[in-house]
Amino acid sequence: MDRLDEIASAADALMIARGDLGAELDLPEVPAA
Repeated sequence: MDRLDEIASAADALMIARGDLGAELDLPEVPAA
């Protein structure tokens, strides 16, 4: 998450498994689309 902008600009696409984010972040920090 610290270098997400840099990764996104270098990648063709991104896939984020929100379940994994929930294991690492508190619920209010999990991005919602």
